[in-house]
Amino acid sequence: MKRTATSCYILPLLLCAAGAAQATDHTANSFTEMFTKGKAGIDLRYRYEHVSDDALDRSGMANTLRSRLTLETAAWYGVSGLIEGDNVWDFESDNYNSLEHRGRNNKQWRYPVIADPTGTGLNQVWL
Repeated sequence: MKRTATSCYILPLLLCAAGAAQATDHTANSFTEMFTKGKAGIDLRYRYEHVSDDALDRSGMANTLRSRLTLETAAWYGVSGLIEGDNVWDFESDNYNSLEHRGRNNKQWRYPVIADPTGTGLNQVWL
């Protein structure tokens, strides 16, 4: 019992120490090293959604792909930054109502609503 309690205290301390050691690897010695030692990442998420509504005679189907690009600088004198952008792309699915076109221009009014709008935007920016 005492061994388990001791390991419950030691494990979080080791994880914190490992995180601190990893954070020191991303420090820059100059302004240009902020960007060369920084990190970049891309995340892709495919999504399929099918909606069947008894009030409508057709069912809806949407295929979307969300891509996220992240750029993070290394720390230079305690200052670092991050910029992250998202893009949602709809492909090969014209049989759902996204509510993007309202009124008479919306030709998908016969389909159920699947609210996953397409577009590009900033997700987060910080310094």
